[in-house]
Amino acid sequence: MKRGFKNFLNFLVIFVGFLLLIPVVSSEIIFNQQPETVHNLGDKLPISITIKSLQEKSGFLEIRLICDGQESAFYKNPFSISPGEEKKVETTLILEKRFIGELTGNCLIKASLNDEYKLSNPFYISSLIFLEPSFQSNEFNPGQNISISGKATKENKANVNGFIEVSLNDANKTIIKKESTINNGIFKFDFILPKNIKSGFYSLSFYAYEKDINNEITNTGRVDKNIKILQIPTNLELVFETKEVEPGKSLRVKPVLHDQAGDPIASSVFLTIKNSKNKIVEQVEVPTDSFFEFPIKYNEAPSEWSIFALSNKISSESKFKILEKESVDVKIINQTILITNTGNVAYNKTVLVKIANESLDIDVFLDVGETKKYIVTAPEGKYRVEVLTGNVVSSNEVLLTGKIFEVKEAPAKILSLVSHPWVWVFVIVILGFVVLILYRRGYKKAFIGTAPASTLEIPKKRIEKTKVVSANEILNIPMPQTTLIDYKTKAEHVVSIKGEKHLVSLVTLYIKNFNEIKNEKEGVKESINKIIKIAESEKAIIYETGNSIIFILSPIKTKTFKNEERALKLAEEINNSLSYHNKIFKTKLDYGISISKGYIAAKVEAGIFKFADFGSLILNSKRLASSAKNSILLSEEMALSLKDFVKTSQVQTASGVKAYSIKEKKDYDKHSSFIRSFLSRNKEK
Repeated sequence: MKRGFKNFLNFLVIFVGFLLLIPVVSSEIIFNQQPETVHNLGDKLPISITIKSLQEKSGFLEIRLICDGQESAFYKNPFSISPGEEKKVETTLILEKRFIGELTGNCLIKASLNDEYKLSNPFYISSLIFLEPSFQSNEFNPGQNISISGKATKENKANVNGFIEVSLNDANKTIIKKESTINNGIFKFDFILPKNIKSGFYSLSFYAYEKDINNEITNTGRVDKNIKILQIPTNLELVFETKEVEPGKSLRVKPVLHDQAGDPIASSVFLTIKNSKNKIVEQVEVPTDSFFEFPIKYNEAPSEWSIFALSNKISSESKFKILEKESVDVKIINQTILITNTGNVAYNKTVLVKIANESLDIDVFLDVGETKKYIVTAPEGKYRVEVLTGNVVSSNEVLLTGKIFEVKEAPAKILSLVSHPWVWVFVIVILGFVVLILYRRGYKKAFIGTAPASTLEIPKKRIEKTKVVSANEILNIPMPQTTLIDYKTKAEHVVSIKGEKHLVSLVTLYIKNFNEIKNEKEGVKESINKIIKIAESEKAIIYETGNSIIFILSPIKTKTFKNEERALKLAEEINNSLSYHNKIFKTKLDYGISISKGYIAAKVEAGIFKFADFGSLILNSKRLASSAKNSILLSEEMALSLKDFVKTSQVQTASGVKAYSIKEKKDYDKHSSFIRSFLSRNKEK
């Protein structure tokens, strides 16, 4: 009995000890509403908690904000609760610096009463604004207005109501700065670029921000966008090495194309040089910022010339002078002194001639290019003859004969006669006629003896037609072959014409090895004339110049102003024909084909199509064709006109001319009737 009671006491002690080890929960803190996942500065965060206690409790109820290990108490009040009672506490946390300081990041709300506390779900306090600006393009011209609009939202997805600044920056330097407002997340404003802004890449920086009631910045956001300012040609300058050029030397001029900031632009320039009579003496396309040399003839008269430059629709004109140059060339040959005027003005001076120790003066007057001959005499012997013209001394040792020291002018008529090359040509032709007549008479046999009376009558002379013999036939010189083609629609290029101005399409065939193949018989002429027949069937007018054949598709012949597609098909057919020729014949054609368009003035006169081009249409088409390598190149204008038919890509040419190659053909279904008729004609041929 005693032993059983003792065991009961031991169990009771153990049970009481176990109860003492169990913690006693006297109250519970519950968050009625959890914070959102993300909050931005300036948000109002409502806090609602419920406290229920099993026993009476009193103390300070404290609510803290904890962010990344740092705390800030924003609520602390005395609090008491009776056993079994339930109380609800509500407050609001305003996320502003005056209440939470610099706390941001990963945060919690901690509610505590004495030693008991409860933590809220984690949330994030952000100060970020996200910007989405948009504008019409990424490339702008100087002086252009940039219209900017966009949207601004905070990280908590709420719209921004604040301010925005935009600045245009170049290498950390602010060029333009403008401010505007953001209302309900939307901003919009404009600003104009300076007219003289440098070309290149710039950064558009956007900075948005909000402010609290104390005017302190809360949420902020920044984004940068890159834009490009284009080069716009504004000025074309002609830089001369010297504006006064001596005859016999070269004019050196450099065209410089400036952009809006005065910086040079790499481009090409068309230069036109006109003499004092306003006649064009040179027309050429040259690159900018490099010197072009134009040689001035040694005998060009002193005058004022002009040079005109055109590039990117900007023109410039300047003048330069050709100086006077008084110069002679002296040659001493045996007893003869030849003095030639190599200057560009008449030479009228006294020239000193020294024969040994004797000095003789001769008055020399020479027109430009004129030569006079002077005979030197002296007692028989060998002498050093010196001729002094200005600072130039010409000398030679010669054998002289005569009685006295003397220099006299040779007869002018004899000198001019024998020195003129056409005199010798005339003499050769006359001698040729004489030889021919004597040769023919040598075949006539003389009749010796008597004849019947009936034969003594003098017969009437038969009048024969005289055959006109050319100089080439007399000298047995074969006439040169000047062309490979036979064509009906001949064209003639003239300097100026009074005719109708209209737009034409050109297909230019440039034969690079023309001099090598022009006398070949192996299919060359047949292949070329096959192309001519195809072109004439398409109402093309043929203009042959040097080693180029230009097919002109003019409204005068085609009766339509849209000849671009016809030019494309003709060029393709020419290319196919020449490629076929190069496959089957030993004599290969090295060629290039171009397609271009431009304006001409033209009229048909006596069956000949006469035309004058505007600018350098013909010259440019030939240059473009010469850059092609057994292929077709398109001018910039033609590439734009044919964009519905072919895809093109720009290629770099040695001449610097803008050119486009055919990359891919587009669908020709809507033009199938034209293609079928064109190809069927070729098959028949």
